[in-house]
Amino acid sequence: MSAEYWIWLQQVLGYGSPTVSSVITHYGNAKEFYLAPDEEKIKKCRLSKTQIAKLHTVARKLVFKILQDCAKFGINIITPEDAI
Repeated sequence: MSAEYWIWLQQVLGYGSPTVSSVITHYGNAKEFYLAPDEEKIKKCRLSKTQIAKLHTVARKLVFKILQDCAKFGINIITPEDAI
């Protein structure tokens, strides 16, 4: 499910971050960014110190909690990869 990677990315970059466009330009999607080496992510997307710190502090269990909560309340997650 690609939504988990987009949620992780949002948690790392912050709400409404303009860095998302850089991620899409360089990696195409959140999963490829997630899988890329940190040094590459930092250089290509010009991550801030706060964003760099969050690369490893945003826990996957937080992402899955968000997914569970959305499912529980009937909230559909739409990502840039979804056709709408």
